[in-house]
Amino acid sequence: MIEQSGRIQEFGRYVIANAIEQLDLWHQQGLFTPIAINLSPYNLLDPSLLDFTLRLLKNHKIEANKLEIELIESATSVNIEYISQSLNNFKEAGVKLAIDDFGTGMSSLSYISNLNVNHIKIDRSFIDGIEQDIRKQAVVSSVIMLANSFECEVIAEGIENKSQSERLIEMGCLYGQGYYYAKPMTAENMQAMLQADAALPL
Repeated sequence: MIEQSGRIQEFGRYVIANAIEQLDLWHQQGLFTPIAINLSPYNLLDPSLLDFTLRLLKNHKIEANKLEIELIESATSVNIEYISQSLNNFKEAGVKLAIDDFGTGMSSLSYISNLNVNHIKIDRSFIDGIEQDIRKQAVVSSVIMLANSFECEVIAEGIENKSQSERLIEMGCLYGQGYYYAKPMTAENMQAMLQADAALPL
């Protein structure tokens, strides 16, 4: 809806500004966790977005590698050549990059070969039931090998129980997210958890 409203670039800048302001607040509390944000490929058609982002990072004295941009993999039909160059410019500036929901689009392999990213996030549809489903295990194993060849890390989405976590670790996927670790929460609750140095389940 936002993409079709014609205000997607304005909204993208709003998201970036709020994320950097939150990083600044956490840094003042001695918390140096990074923040990942979702952006639309349309945001990357904004020619001055990188300058806008770097200026905010500098003003708030935040290192660029504390911010990560996640792109939804199924949306790559939007001028992939320009998006690739724009993302490379962000990465050269130190901002981390990730492919979100990997495996759900129609051009997954061309996407990963064109974009130089830090993380590949495997869509939750491949994690649900992975303990018993050998086909899903084969897909995830292939993505892990592919990521290794591109020197990036794999993050499994939608982990909901210990058996899924253990199976993924056995397969070589060492990073994950999902309700098994924590449910969505406010920045205030996240800050309280970080300050308590609460251990997440393995």
